[in-house]
Amino acid sequence: MSDQLEWIFPERHPQDFQEGSDGNQKAFDGTIDSVLREAIQNASDAKWPMYSDSDTKVKIKVTAIKLTGTKKDKYLKTMGWSELKKHVEAVVKNSTGGADLLPSSIKKGLKKIQEGPLYLLRIEDFNTSGLFGYETANDDDLTPNAFRAVHFAAGHSVNKLIGSGGSFGMGKYALMKGSIIQTVLYNSNINKTKSSFLEDSNEVSLESFTNGEYKNRFLGRTVLGTHEIDENKYGKEGWFGSSHEVEQTNTSGYLNKHTIASSKWAEDSFVSDLYLDRNEAGTSVIIVGYDPDKDFDNYDLDLSEIVEEMKRKIAINFWPAMSKKDSLHGGIEIEVGGIENGNIKENFEVIEPKNYVASHNMLYKFYEDSLEDPINDLDQNGELRGPKDTAARVINVSIPKTDSDLPERYKHDKTDHDVALLVKYVDPITDGNINEALLNKIALVRGPGMVVKYEFGDHSTPGRGKVKRYNKDFIAIALVGAFVQNPLKEIDAQIAEKYFTHCEPPHHDRWEDETDAFKAIYPKHHGPNKLFKENMDKLRDAVSDLLREEFEVTSNIPREMKMMLTFPGEGKAQGATDKESKNFRIKIEEKNIEFNKNNGIYKIPVTLTAPKSITKNMSVKVGISGDSAKSTEKRSLPFKIPKASIKGKGGKLIADNIVYVNHEELNRKRQINFSFVVSTPEVGIDPFSLGISVDDPIVLEVH
Repeated sequence: MSDQLEWIFPERHPQDFQEGSDGNQKAFDGTIDSVLREAIQNASDAKWPMYSDSDTKVKIKVTAIKLTGTKKDKYLKTMGWSELKKHVEAVVKNSTGGADLLPSSIKKGLKKIQEGPLYLLRIEDFNTSGLFGYETANDDDLTPNAFRAVHFAAGHSVNKLIGSGGSFGMGKYALMKGSIIQTVLYNSNINKTKSSFLEDSNEVSLESFTNGEYKNRFLGRTVLGTHEIDENKYGKEGWFGSSHEVEQTNTSGYLNKHTIASSKWAEDSFVSDLYLDRNEAGTSVIIVGYDPDKDFDNYDLDLSEIVEEMKRKIAINFWPAMSKKDSLHGGIEIEVGGIENGNIKENFEVIEPKNYVASHNMLYKFYEDSLEDPINDLDQNGELRGPKDTAARVINVSIPKTDSDLPERYKHDKTDHDVALLVKYVDPITDGNINEALLNKIALVRGPGMVVKYEFGDHSTPGRGKVKRYNKDFIAIALVGAFVQNPLKEIDAQIAEKYFTHCEPPHHDRWEDETDAFKAIYPKHHGPNKLFKENMDKLRDAVSDLLREEFEVTSNIPREMKMMLTFPGEGKAQGATDKESKNFRIKIEEKNIEFNKNNGIYKIPVTLTAPKSITKNMSVKVGISGDSAKSTEKRSLPFKIPKASIKGKGGKLIADNIVYVNHEELNRKRQINFSFVVSTPEVGIDPFSLGISVDDPIVLEVH
């Protein structure tokens, strides 16, 4: 084994097809958001001892580094840039096969590295295991091999912990995509605490793969595309390590020789030059060549902008994990800072979620402070009567049994699981702590404490729908699986954690029933897709139920009715005079509703959409109808449509509440925009059971 580190690219097999960038990276976009979600989740998954009920938090340190001048030159020299550059240039120049499909950012990246600053993103984890395991496959390796999973596996996850964030092993590709040259450097200190490495009660001998070394296990990795240099053909992946010659006899008796890259137990000075020095157990990873253009549309930035954006993104994605108190299972601590040319430019600070997502943080603290034993002590008596009110509900979801033919580690029985749902009624005008991008959505959270998605609002997963919020604003949190209950003590939490993990695609950004894992694990004859939809609907509708308050009917109009009359959702034509008449639709533009406090009158903008098949001019009566769970009786309220409000040539008013639709003059979207005003002098009407409908279209003219 050579002491000199070098970039090693295995030669391409004669039958290998020439290809461009690795397909595993396509799920990620290389932004700070994408990179940090995956990197921090990977780091939090590395908590040890394995299967421990320890309250010790994983600590994560994130650093933005900017290098210029001689500092940049020294860094590039230390990481073997002169050799790696040849391979990157060869990939860029290769215009055959799939190589011309390489992202243009790689081509631009070469110029940026040469002419501008060099940016590094460093992620370090503490109270973790380090990258343990043999260099090559070994039957004596009783633990999942974290080292080989990170450096040599494609789409493989080492993690077996219940409540871990990853199951696809794709996080490393997110890190690669975060580099303009798709290159990442790792340094790891192996945790050598007695009994840190236990699997099935067997203690693993660290000596067998460390030779007594535990500090600075270094290896770099790049994933580019197939390429050619001086008629030598190389594969798409390369490693920065010690060159090691191995011989292998195949089943036919032929002796094959390979040059492989092995990790290096490096000197402190070497890893220090690469900003990878560390003394505690765990792993440090550096993304070489972060591109600020992707997040800021500007390459040469002050570090303060990058650091602040990292804090904000981390808080939005990981506030549950950072908010969790030490006495409960799980939780992480994250600090962020910036270094420029070897000096601290932005002081390192532990992120306080309350500084970025104050309302979500307070809502979770309300939940946490109200109980000693999660879920079982949750107070479900709260109601949302006015802004700042908070309520909680336990939502029972059903989880199907897995296929009987699966390997044992995937199997589980049918069970029910209690989800903790927390909702706060907010007023974004008076509450200055609201992040409007997170408003009117439910934060979906499972074991690792990362928000999988802010769901059931704008930009919801297709087919998922929105919460009916009755003209109220809210924030909400749904806690499932290992986050809400300790999976080491509650079997249903273990099963729920597995279930929702199987519902996540490789980039862990939503729950759906179309993932490969879900389709493979849950048999169709058990109706898993229907059950999944019902579970999602339960969460969405439970929030709607909390927002929809019931008021006692009195002989006078309640003040609340005047202030909070709402018109949820959209309606369809109820008449049956013509087949296509059933397809008229009307939708309220909720954001633009105006209310006059002085006279209790609403101005409500709406969009009427005509069916594509309409061949006749028609009149449509727009009405307000009851849609109460208690009664299907239709009711009317006095209102009128101001004549001046209709826009476009497709419609006109012929009487109050009646819109004449001219099918020949409809716009491309077949929409007519107008507004109407509503006053509330009637009594005995529940304002939260009212909806807009279009009634009894009448054919006025036949062509």
